[in-house]
Amino acid sequence: MKKGMKTVVFVPLAHGYRHGTLSKDAMLRCDTAIAEAQKYIQDPQTNIVFGFGAGGTKEKTQARYMEEYVLQVDTTLTTVANHDEVSVFGTLEELQWVVEKVQGMYEAPHFIIVSQARHLRRARIICSWFFRKDISFEFVDSGHVREIQLRHELRAYVRLILVKIKLLMP
Repeated sequence: MKKGMKTVVFVPLAHGYRHGTLSKDAMLRCDTAIAEAQKYIQDPQTNIVFGFGAGGTKEKTQARYMEEYVLQVDTTLTTVANHDEVSVFGTLEELQWVVEKVQGMYEAPHFIIVSQARHLRRARIICSWFFRKDISFEFVDSGHVREIQLRHELRAYVRLILVKIKLLMP
């Protein structure tokens, strides 16, 4: 990477896949991230990266499915994707995987997290509780086809609190 360049990392958060097919919400998040990236493409001083961290099955991680989906749209995109760590499951773990990998590759990246509004509230909390304050995050609402169930979100918040107070390991 050239000196003086900034890196913007788009992170469309995972949302279900079955039998090798991404959910419509996962595709919407990827499409929204690609659309948001267009704002930065004209700037030659900006390096655009797409980060995918979600685990999955031994055959293929959800991160790999999402990576393949965005590369169908634009084969020139730079991606960092979890191809083999199947146990990366949950928003916290997914974000930790991407942030750790990208920070090892690029200097002071800016992360743009893409998901639906209900999920982004939790992602904001995760970023403020579990990452250093000098890491830059932005959040983009992709809308949704099917909203995340409230009971799922409530369980996820309880889990986050338990992880934060160290009663549960991520």
